[in-house]
Amino acid sequence: MKEQVIHLSSHDDVDTVRDRIGRLQADRVLVVFPQTGDPPKINSLLHLRLIHRQTSVLGAHLGIVTRNDKVCDLAQALRIPVFNAVEDSHALRWRSRLPQWRNWRSENPSNLLFPPTIRKTRKPLPRWLTLPLRVGLFAVAVLAVCVLIALVLPSATLTIHPIEQPVQAELTFLLDSNRTQSDFLAGELASQLATVELADQVEVATTGSIEVGTARASGEVTFTNRTDRQVIVPAGSAVRSSDSSTPQRFVTQATAIIPAGTGSLAVVPILAVNAGPAGNVAAGRINRLDGALGEQVNTLNLRATTGGETITAPAVALADVERATQQLLTRLQETAQTALQGQLQAEQTLLLETLQIEVLASTPSHFSGEQADRLGLEMRVQVSAVVQDAAQIRQAVLANLQAQAGEQWVLPETLQVEELSAPQVQANRQVRLSLRAQAQSTPQFNTAQIQQVARWQAVTTLSAQMVALDPNISAADLAFSPAFLNQLPAPLQSWLRTPWLAWRIRVQVAE
Repeated sequence: MKEQVIHLSSHDDVDTVRDRIGRLQADRVLVVFPQTGDPPKINSLLHLRLIHRQTSVLGAHLGIVTRNDKVCDLAQALRIPVFNAVEDSHALRWRSRLPQWRNWRSENPSNLLFPPTIRKTRKPLPRWLTLPLRVGLFAVAVLAVCVLIALVLPSATLTIHPIEQPVQAELTFLLDSNRTQSDFLAGELASQLATVELADQVEVATTGSIEVGTARASGEVTFTNRTDRQVIVPAGSAVRSSDSSTPQRFVTQATAIIPAGTGSLAVVPILAVNAGPAGNVAAGRINRLDGALGEQVNTLNLRATTGGETITAPAVALADVERATQQLLTRLQETAQTALQGQLQAEQTLLLETLQIEVLASTPSHFSGEQADRLGLEMRVQVSAVVQDAAQIRQAVLANLQAQAGEQWVLPETLQVEELSAPQVQANRQVRLSLRAQAQSTPQFNTAQIQQVARWQAVTTLSAQMVALDPNISAADLAFSPAFLNQLPAPLQSWLRTPWLAWRIRVQVAE
């Protein structure tokens, strides 16, 4: 757009300005008043109107650059844009051309000479502020119109009655505690292993018996010198019998001094090492002297040893150890089941068929065959079992049934699941489950398509149109809002139609 700037001086008048404007060829004319010194002789509403008329005849727009309050008031009365500087006029769009049909001569001449009281108007808002304000007002207006439409126009709820299809299958799942991820379609499920470590002790009465010696047998033994030298056998020397598979040992109770010469004799008392009747040895049975002296003397008991006695005392039998072990394992198993149940979360159950007890330590107070009237047993074990998660199995069943039904069918969250047999425990803590599952699948509908088909349709034929649209629809019900539309007489009902706006129709599937 072409622009011409006219700078005025203090001696310029109206005719001078009009002559300068008449020689211009521009779309916009900007008249700049001097900032200092005496103002030009343009100080009335008539002067500005003549200048404004001159620019309008030439097809141009007039703008004024001044800070004189009087000139500003006169220009605002004529709706001529006023700027503080030439640069300000470039930042805004402005127009001031007079309408072609307007006849300024028809106005009251008195207003040209004596202008009416000029009321100062508020400065226009900057453009950067007016644009967001206009956009905001426009958005509020659009929102108000939408709310008005939503309140005035009726809405409807279209209830679709689907045709359900039964889906059933016999499934087999393998619970494996060694797996980290599940494959529902392959029937392999990762199971959790619950583990607890416990310790306990038990005490039982012994049922075995043992012969316990109460007195040791005693007697005498005769040593015969086999050399020509004196032989001394010190007290505490061991002699024994040699004519049985279980030799009996005795200890000399005194020192035997055998004189020199072959055949010399010495007699000393002896006492059995072990108490009991086994020490009662017949005469002539004790014939060995342990050690190097046994080569120098002959040993023989001329009379039988006597005095060895025993009594029957309670002892630990092997059955006692087994009984104590079984009682303790049973008690630990019951305690472990309670502890493992406390670790379970919602919908989790413990498969007792997979319960395993590993004995970490077992310490008896007596061993089998030892004399004791009671047997104590302390044991530390680790108990573990496979956990069955009902939520996981339900997800696996739902995934298999969904794969069988297809993606266009929707399965409910509640399924009917029946166990065909008890869980079968296999190697490596794997559990095989055999189930039969069934559910009623519902077709999946295109809600947007139904809304488009149902818009602006007669109420009487809408149900038939929905059945013709999708073979999986058995019937359709329509309810209007406001509710009085549903109570209209039958003749008026035949004239009713669904809302013209598709989004005013809400589609729901009957359960």
